[in-house]
Amino acid sequence: MRCEACCVMALGPRSSQQDCLLANELVLQEKSLTHLESWDGDFHLFAVCDGLGGHAAGDKASRFIAESLHGALEEPCLDADDLRQRLFGIQKQMAASPDEDSGSTVAGIVIYNKRLFVFNAGDSRVYRITKSRAQVVSHDHSFVQRLVDEKFLSEQEAFVNPYKNLVDFGLGAIFADRWENGTKTFVAELTARKNSVFLLCSDGVNDVLHDNQICQALLPDPVSQAPALLREVNKAGIRDNTSFIVIRLAP
Repeated sequence: MRCEACCVMALGPRSSQQDCLLANELVLQEKSLTHLESWDGDFHLFAVCDGLGGHAAGDKASRFIAESLHGALEEPCLDADDLRQRLFGIQKQMAASPDEDSGSTVAGIVIYNKRLFVFNAGDSRVYRITKSRAQVVSHDHSFVQRLVDEKFLSEQEAFVNPYKNLVDFGLGAIFADRWENGTKTFVAELTARKNSVFLLCSDGVNDVLHDNQICQALLPDPVSQAPALLREVNKAGIRDNTSFIVIRLAP
């Protein structure tokens, strides 16, 4: 299957780039980047990693995950639990790090022939983009998302909640207790249909844009419109490192 993707990164108001992108063999961690590429093959792997700003070595944590994922996932996953175990392998390496306060979110998709797995830990997201909507197909691990899940907040209320950036799970030493207590990465298996479009993003995107704004910015041709999405983030008031990948499974 052929995949084409546009990777975009922006530093925003931060002094360093805590995000890291993985696009098959490419590991990207730039202050400013727009990179378009396509690949043929039966295996494709894309991920967005968002190092925790304000914590020790967030940039190193996000890069370590991006660099580790390819080796961990290049062999076909049997099922969701198998994928979780491979991510746990990366977590065990990070938990042994001397940077006890380091950590990062991760969100990605991995494709084996027509099998496609979505995975995430933290509040970086995976969207499926259609002609009518941007549908979240991952699931945030955050304080506010738990309030939404328990029906205390609506999605609209969550968007403006002042605590929406409180992440309560991810990879890294700072999350070791959550892993030990049985918190699981989110994994879902989807069908890899031709012409499907996915957006992987750090919270620098969905923190300032509603889902319908994300969809509108990417239409009618999401891959070529990726720079337009960054323009909309800037227009709304960029608040953080902002990184995303727009991916299309080509016909």
